[in-house]
Order: sequence, then structure tokens, then C-alpha cells
Amino acid sequence: MTIALYPSMSDASHVRVWLGVTGQAVAPTPTWAFAPVSGAGQASAPAVVRPLSPVRGAIPPSSGSARTFSGLFEFPVPAANGVDRPAYRVTVTVGKESASLVTRPLPNDFEPGMTGGFTLLLASCYCRDEDDGALGRTARFVANKFRPDATLLMGDQVYLDIPTLQNFPDQNPALLDLLEANYTKNWLPDGRREFSFADLLKVAPTLALPDDHEYWNNAPHPSPFIQNSWTNAGRLLWGRNAAALYDGFQNVTNTPGMPYATVDVGPLSLFAANGRTSRQEDRSASFAPGTLTALMGWADSFSSTPKFPAFLTGQSMLDLPSTKLSGAAADYMQSNYGDYPKVMNRLDLLAKQAADVLLLTGDVHWGRVAELTPTASLGTQTRLYEVISSPSTLVTTVGADALARAKNWLSGSKDPWPRHSDTPEVPALLRLPGSSYGARTLFPHKGDQLCVLRFTRAPNALDVTAHYVEVGSMRVATAPTFRMRRRTP
Repeated sequence: MTIALYPSMSDASHVRVWLGVTGQAVAPTPTWAFAPVSGAGQASAPAVVRPLSPVRGAIPPSSGSARTFSGLFEFPVPAANGVDRPAYRVTVTVGKESASLVTRPLPNDFEPGMTGGFTLLLASCYCRDEDDGALGRTARFVANKFRPDATLLMGDQVYLDIPTLQNFPDQNPALLDLLEANYTKNWLPDGRREFSFADLLKVAPTLALPDDHEYWNNAPHPSPFIQNSWTNAGRLLWGRNAAALYDGFQNVTNTPGMPYATVDVGPLSLFAANGRTSRQEDRSASFAPGTLTALMGWADSFSSTPKFPAFLTGQSMLDLPSTKLSGAAADYMQSNYGDYPKVMNRLDLLAKQAADVLLLTGDVHWGRVAELTPTASLGTQTRLYEVISSPSTLVTTVGADALARAKNWLSGSKDPWPRHSDTPEVPALLRLPGSSYGARTLFPHKGDQLCVLRFTRAPNALDVTAHYVEVGSMRVATAPTFRMRRRTP
């Protein structure tokens, strides 16, 4: 039996944890101890957000196979600001095995100055087969140096569709066995690796969005590389399996599929939108209908609340639409879907009327900080900013990787990341629904990376600094600070 305990996103009044147990035939009964680190641990019964249950749902595994179970549990704590927050120790015992973690809830607010502030850790695109432990070592470095308050996992935390060109089973339970095992290797380390993805999950309370590789490349559309996606029945089966596993491993709420989530810390308000799980094959929509309703309400709130908006998606909202050919062969972008104009119109209006908007994403396998300014005079200094962090560990691309390495060697280049793409310049002119924006790249970053995003208060503004940490070397490259401003009446 292996057990794992990780902090999950909640609010300033709760400590929420994810518990995973593998190697069992039936769900075990955990016992808990919880207390401030400065005090003695005491037996405590947490509230059950989601009970310990099979990550695969009701479908039994193949004969003789043990199951993986997971659940979400929550302890109430007094709300506190960033500087004064105590740390808590959570210990769980299952049978003869125990696991513990030390964590803090989200801050309720943060004060001005260097001792105040709020810190987010951003990550996306993790391929376990390409990781020799570098990500785990880097996650521990980030935890010690920057002490993030929260972690945002922005998609592709697992690659269910590799090895590329593998002939996957086309029926359950064999297919579900394989997909579950893929997830379990990431989330519940087997002890043979000193450093692993688990180190990233331990850094701070985590919120995770899925992207296509939580399903398959370019889901829900057929992929030329995944034979299970070539038929409607194959896509439906794989999609149901992947949705159950996302809920079991990554969903930190009790809402199936987590179509959206909101997080408020002091002057920062984050809306995380799941643009993958509810995508329609006819490209009529990428978000669930309830997500759009919630987004409109969230955006409306800024007219009466002096906060600064951040919008998190698994794919960039600034990508230009794919052509029919490139979309079918590789990826469709957010802008290929019918609900994109409505979302961007509302974010555009939010920036004009209330405050600059920050867009957060991963997916593209390079990092970048970009700034967008309207081309027409609006009487304001309206800005949209985008921060991208991708990948944490780059997945293999069959054929292209070998060619890139050979080219690097033949040219005598000392590029430490020959398989990675250079960061492209953001298009100089972006025509979004409702407005045209002039755009410029403030900072590019190439290679395996994590991004530490630091927010500090300024008068009627929020200063944002992105620190890119190179996975493996732990070198830190800091982008120029940009300032998000509120609109004045």
C-alpha cells in the first residue's frame, strides 16, 4: 500500500487536503490528526468534501488488480492575512501506514510592501517519462526560496495518450486499467524516485485545470495518432474514463468536472475556466454553459469591488484560430470555438471599464510575458497582460526531437534545450472581438520551467513580477515588473 497527502485549494478559513491510497481492494478508513505546527497534534475528524472512493468510478479493474482511492477532506481554521498565517500539520493513518504534511491555508489578504504580497506558482505540461527527478528538485528549491502561497496547474499534468502510436486497448477494463496506472505513477510515487511530481504537489494548496492530454491530443476531436479517437464510440469511452480520473486525481472541488472555480485573495480575484472537458466536436463551445453565466457575474462584480482580475485557461485566449487542416492534424485553439467571442468581449469590456486583466495559461511549450494595448484611443490606459509557463518537463515528439538534436549537434550549438521551441513574438496586432490591440512581448523564456508570480500592492494598482525558474539548473530569470491599474471614474 502507498498513501499520499497533498494540500488542495480552498479558502482562508480552511485547510483542504487530497488523500490518495493505492494497492487496496476496498476503500480503507483513515484516521486523522490536525494542529498548528507550534502545538501538539490532536485527533480530529475533518469535514468530508469528497469521500475516499475509487478514482476510476464504479468500473472494477481487471481480475486481481488493486484499486487507487482518493478523497478530499477539510479542517476549519481562523482566517489570517499573509504575514501572520500559522502553518498546520496534517497527519493521516491508513492501516499501518501514515503520511503527513505541513501547509498553510490561503491568506485572507496581503499588505503593501516587500513583506506583504501574494505568490503563485504556475506550471503546466509534465511528462513523467522525460523527468529524471529534475522537476522535484526544482519544486523543492522554489518552495524554499519563494514560499508560494498557492499553485496553479494549468493543464497536461499527465499524458494519457503516450507513448505516441501505441495501440491502446479499445475496451474497459483494460483501457481504464492503463489510464489509471499512468495517473497513479505521477500522483503516488512508488519510492524508487527520490524526487518526483509529488514534490510539486506538496509545495502549496493546488488548483488544477485539465487540457487535452488529460484526455488525448486535441480532444474531443479525432487525433491522427490515437486510434481510439478515430470512432465516436472510442472517443466516448476514453472521454468518460479520462473525466472520472480527472475528478479522482486533480479536481479539488466536489463539483464533477470542475467547470470553473473562483479564488479571491485580497485585491486579486482569479477565475479559472475549464475549457477542455465540455468542448463540443462541432466547435460550438469550449466552456460549459454555467461557466459563461458565472464568468459574466464575476466580471460584473468589478464595477463595485476594487479588485484586479486574473483569468486562467488551459489554452491561450490570444492564439489565432487554427486552420481546418492544422486544427484537425494538431490542435484547435480557444478562438476556434463558438463561445470565444462572448468570453473575449466580456474580458475586453472588463479591462476598459474596471481594471487591467491578467491572462494565465500554459500548453504551448514556451514561456512568455506579453502586454496588449488598444490601438484606438479610449481615454484610458487599458491593458491586458498574459503570462505563460510551459512546459515543466517536455513530452517527446516522435521524429522531430531526433532531428532537433542532430541539428543542434551538427551546428555546434550549445543550446541546452534543443528540443524546445524558441518563444515567438506575440503578433504585433491582435484583432479580438470588440477591439484591436497592439501587442508586444515583455519577456520570453525557453526550456523546462516553472513560473513564480509575485503580486504586491501599489496605490490603486497591483505590481506583478514573473520569476522563471529553469527546471534542473534552478537558474532564475526575472521578467520586468508590470503594473495592473484600476480604471478611475
